[in-house]
Amino acid sequence: PTTDVGLPGDYTLVVTNVLNGCTDQTVTTVDENNDEPVVVIDLSGILTCAVTSVTFDGSNSTGIGTLTYQWLDENNNVISNQISIDVSNPGDYTLIVTDIDNGCQTDELVTVDENIAAPVANATVSGPLTCVETISTLDGNGSSGIGSLTYEWFDNLNNSLGIDPTLDVNAPGDYTLIVTDVDNGCTSSVDITVDENTIAPDAVAQ
Repeated sequence: PTTDVGLPGDYTLVVTNVLNGCTDQTVTTVDENNDEPVVVIDLSGILTCAVTSVTFDGSNSTGIGTLTYQWLDENNNVISNQISIDVSNPGDYTLIVTDIDNGCQTDELVTVDENIAAPVANATVSGPLTCVETISTLDGNGSSGIGSLTYEWFDNLNNSLGIDPTLDVNAPGDYTLIVTDVDNGCTSSVDITVDENTIAPDAVAQ
């Protein structure tokens, strides 16, 4: 009275009365639901010195029925069963979406990139302070980076002196330039010393 079938389609059941040979029949249809879910992963950005974690969002994935989510790292370790996750390491991640109404699943791989390249801070000084040259110019224009750079100068007491690539100073001592790459928030610093030569000659009258 029962049978198993593995293909969709129409099936006819014929019932025969063995006592009189009369028959009756009915047709039943076996439908197929093997539609795989569609995985959509939205990634908030890349990892930088300023952005230490990014978000994966699988909420735009679609399917016929209710969906479940499973996130794997690049070693195939399960790291979450939530619809969205935050990650702080670069690499490949996989989202497996399962439609629990039909058991079908689809997976999608996404890569988290990282940009933590520090800029190169470079500073020069125009020369020592003397009785004639009472101002020395510190120049950070030789600094380089991937993106646009910002500059900030500090004295040896960590007081901020200016945010331009160049700085005029009238006191000897140690100065620090901190350069920031605005594209990734990474910084680099360099120290520079302003010397002083204001020793007066000895005047001798004869």
